[in-house]
Amino acid sequence: GIDPTAAMLAVARQLSPGVTFEQMSATDIAFSAEAFDLVMAVTVIQHLRPAEQERAAGALCRVLRPGGMLFVFDLIDRRDPGRVVFPRAPQSWIDLYGQHGVELVRWEGQEHVPLIRALLALRGLRRRGPQSGEDVAAPSALEHVGRRRAAFWALWPVIQVSYPLELACERWLPPGWARHGCFLFRKPGGPAPAGDRIGTGAPR
Repeated sequence: GIDPTAAMLAVARQLSPGVTFEQMSATDIAFSAEAFDLVMAVTVIQHLRPAEQERAAGALCRVLRPGGMLFVFDLIDRRDPGRVVFPRAPQSWIDLYGQHGVELVRWEGQEHVPLIRALLALRGLRRRGPQSGEDVAAPSALEHVGRRRAAFWALWPVIQVSYPLELACERWLPPGWARHGCFLFRKPGGPAPAGDRIGTGAPR
């Protein structure tokens, strides 16, 4: 595991004593090229500015062995990006990694939260992604709600009802309507995954 912040690494080592952690940035990974069979970045790259996302994508792909898999999970909803988040449309994420030599195996949308998103839209709290000069440290609409305990507890029943709706949304709604995208890539060359079990579904 890697992180640029010493304090975060200290917590990570305490919580996961059997894992090796190194202090480095996703934009400048110091491991040798083609060092790993699997690379994962979950809600990490979305917090980097677009130019940094370009460098991080190159770094992640560089340390991946031929035949290896890259899994990334990041925000695709550009209307409520939250605190220091730079979402991309699904195809933009796919193109970002594709230009660094990996091929899409498949992608899925996750976290539709239809009731909460409908409430935010009705209250006019949805917004577009960060524009030039905008304060990217501003809290998202949900973070504003979370600061008010009464408002948070009022939303709790809505959150609970949303869980069973997620399964229906994932089945019937376009994946691009989700808040996050799960992307699985493979670096060409090398052996195929064991039994070729990974990515047997049709890419979307």
